[in-house]
Amino acid sequence: MVEIVRRARKRPELVTAAVVALVFLAVEALPRSLPLGVRASALVFGSQSALAVIGVVLVYRSNRILSFVQVQLGAVSGSLFFGLVREHSLLRAANRLGLISGGAPRWLVHVEWWGSALLAIALSGVVGLFVYVVVIRRFAQSPPLVGTVATVAVAQVLSYAAGTDGVLKIFGFGADKPVTGTVPPPLDVTFRIAPATFHLPEVAAVVSVAAALVGVTLFLRRTRTGNAVRASAADPERARTLGVNTAVVGSVVWVLAGLVSGLASILLVAAQGGGASGGGITTLTRVLGAVVVAGFASLGLAVFVVFGFAMVDQATTWAYGSGTLTDLFVLVLILVFLMLRPATRPGRAEGATSWRAAREVRPIPNELAGLPDVRKLRRRATTALVVFLLALPFVATPADTVNATTALIYALVGLSLLLLTGWAGLISLGQFAFATVGGFVVAVVGGRWGLPAPLALLAAGLVGAVCAVAVGLPALRVRGLQLAVTSLAFALVTSNVLLNERYGGRLVPDGLDRPSLFGLATDGERAYYYLCLLLVALAVGAVVGMRRSRTGRALVALRDNDRAAEAFGINLVRSRLETFAVSGLLAAVAGGLFAYQQGGVTVGDFPVDLSITLFLMVIIGGLGSVAGPLLGSVVVALIATRLGGTSSFFTALLVLLVLLFAEGGLTQIVFAGRDSLLRRIAVRNRIAVSSLVADGRVTVDDRIPIRSRGIVTADDGTVGVPVRYRLPRRKLVLESVSSDARGAQ
Repeated sequence: MVEIVRRARKRPELVTAAVVALVFLAVEALPRSLPLGVRASALVFGSQSALAVIGVVLVYRSNRILSFVQVQLGAVSGSLFFGLVREHSLLRAANRLGLISGGAPRWLVHVEWWGSALLAIALSGVVGLFVYVVVIRRFAQSPPLVGTVATVAVAQVLSYAAGTDGVLKIFGFGADKPVTGTVPPPLDVTFRIAPATFHLPEVAAVVSVAAALVGVTLFLRRTRTGNAVRASAADPERARTLGVNTAVVGSVVWVLAGLVSGLASILLVAAQGGGASGGGITTLTRVLGAVVVAGFASLGLAVFVVFGFAMVDQATTWAYGSGTLTDLFVLVLILVFLMLRPATRPGRAEGATSWRAAREVRPIPNELAGLPDVRKLRRRATTALVVFLLALPFVATPADTVNATTALIYALVGLSLLLLTGWAGLISLGQFAFATVGGFVVAVVGGRWGLPAPLALLAAGLVGAVCAVAVGLPALRVRGLQLAVTSLAFALVTSNVLLNERYGGRLVPDGLDRPSLFGLATDGERAYYYLCLLLVALAVGAVVGMRRSRTGRALVALRDNDRAAEAFGINLVRSRLETFAVSGLLAAVAGGLFAYQQGGVTVGDFPVDLSITLFLMVIIGGLGSVAGPLLGSVVVALIATRLGGTSSFFTALLVLLVLLFAEGGLTQIVFAGRDSLLRRIAVRNRIAVSSLVADGRVTVDDRIPIRSRGIVTADDGTVGVPVRYRLPRRKLVLESVSSDARGAQ
């Protein structure tokens, strides 16, 4: 058996194909045999995801960026297509221009439908080019991890633009005019394969996948641009030296990715109607899961895997009435294949474990730390912060106190993300899933079994630590962006399976009373705020202590250069396992606090997309120091409170601005202001601090003139350094030269 596993690791793509083939065969063993129509439906639904797979593989092959925006690139085009056809916008425009008069003939309506489709597809290509030029190309010299995070933010922006507050608002859809109805194609092609009925969009989806797969394969293998794409992905620097214009190659790839996404979106709208133009997190997770299982490079194998996911989804829906178990299947399959793959390291093109945005905040220089002015400023700042945090519940409304408590809980999850992404260099897009696990455990052991709150929170933390280690275990062997996909898949499982009333949700009680600690009730919002504030303060102390310990230093060293760190005796497995455990523990405790605050655990309180929001929150605050998650939680809470339904759009927009202009987040801006103030203090006290002067426009030397350095010649002909420039307690003497030699010089 060991020998079989060893050989399988040498050819993982063969194992992938074999296991997925077994999945197709295992479907036959379900309690209810699959009719031919259900299998055909799986082929149709898989086709829509397969188009997204093609775009993801194309982008990854060009610049090693895992595109989380692929399913949303065509969302705006789908909404535009729906509005144009439903409102007959093109015919109305032609009528206003006098090109047609009276009622339009039937054939002209057909022309309008196809014209709207072509216009929307072209727009998707423009959107892809715009995303590349404005966002992605600016990170050409950054590690792919930064570009991947940028695609997460762009996906949020495009999702908002495709909704009722974006493109659809132009056509009047929204609260007064709901997005309902279908836009069937002009050709009525309908046939039935029991028990399903199929129309032209479903047939077009299958044909489009086949055509796109063949076209992209020929493009990559038979054209000069395709060869340039593969060369750019393998080694961008060498490709540029050989005359490959990587910017043009990248723009072509993103235009193709946009066109493919637009085609998938239009087919989805034509089949299901308005509101279906963009893919959700479930579709995105299955698409990215297929790409991970296929090794990021095999296009045909990735398409084959995504069809396997669709077959499992349709089979479980037919047999059990729900396809939620497919999420569990996707997670297990990803974890198994990552464990079977040979251990890898990110090459020069990947470089995913290092991120310039994770630079840490510089401490106050030792030369200035003891000055009275600096000590006074530190005391005042600390006192003001403590007074503000303690007095907030007394001056804020009850609703604002609840929001402040929620911000503290988010900050606790942000601290767990700081460990993983900021210090270990690993993206986790499903971190709130461990909070979901913590909330579930607290609800069961605290609400149903009656354990005291401290024990319930401790149990939640331990279970969260175990889950984090299990999900992150493949990241110890296969380096790169896989943890982002596995954590997102885990978030879907916790939301759709763990909290589902048919499965784990049956164990959750209807309500959960807030705890009493040491005889003090926390039923009031003010008391619960102070409880959360205390736990966050303890967590901050623990995280700061961990960063100053050997484990924290080892994590940063492994993030920046794992080969060099291991050469110095640092144990990568132990260090990262400790990080996963502590990160999961913090997030699970935060989930337990959130469950107590909400008075129970429901799917609505622990949504999947909240994990992405919290990840963006940490990017906004900054990944370099403990202050980043704390500051980011305040900003995100304010955005959510003041902007309501548009909060996700403005949060994503703020992330893009931070990545483009301040990679260190808001903490970089705040501490830059602090350094500017320290620089002024240094100048006023005539102290030269090189670490501050190097970053400032005004140097200390400009304000403190120093006497020119002269030559001191002793009676014996020795050339020395003036006393002003001698090192303390040392006599610096230069080599003795004769007067003749000096004259010759």
